[in-house]
Amino acid sequence: PIPGEACGGGYIIGTGDQYEVHAAVEETTGHYLPNVSCSLQFRTENYEAFFIRIIKFNVESSRSCENDALFLYDGVEDPEKLMTETTHGLCGESLSLPNYFTTTAGDLTIKFRTDYANEAGGFTMFVTPFSKNEECDGGFQCLKDKKCMTPDAKCNGANQCKDGSDEPKNCRL
Repeated sequence: PIPGEACGGGYIIGTGDQYEVHAAVEETTGHYLPNVSCSLQFRTENYEAFFIRIIKFNVESSRSCENDALFLYDGVEDPEKLMTETTHGLCGESLSLPNYFTTTAGDLTIKFRTDYANEAGGFTMFVTPFSKNEECDGGFQCLKDKKCMTPDAKCNGANQCKDGSDEPKNCRL
């Protein structure tokens, strides 16, 4: 579980070196919780960077995302390190493509902020560490960009390789 009540009881599912991150959702409404403000930090020493693939996204939309927003930082929480094209984070019912982000090093911060009321379903994302080297000992190598991903990224039902080579047709989940 995400540590602390400040995260609203959202959760992280760890499968080896890969993580599935979800917003906490109320069972009765299917909406994420109000008044949440939390940050999660990821650090990897075995790999060089993180690949983030957002597979579900429904965060209350508002002008400049001032009500609710998801923030992804390349490293520590710093406005200069925000990974999105906008300076106000991410909100809305869907993301414009691409729905993936890549850090430049082995640190990632995810921040989720909500106001007092919402009627949205939240988000689900995969956080996968990878190496940029072409020698992929013990991992899985993406065909197009040659990233060395954790073997847990292969056949998990979500594309961690931008080209989808981690989800061939013969996968068994």
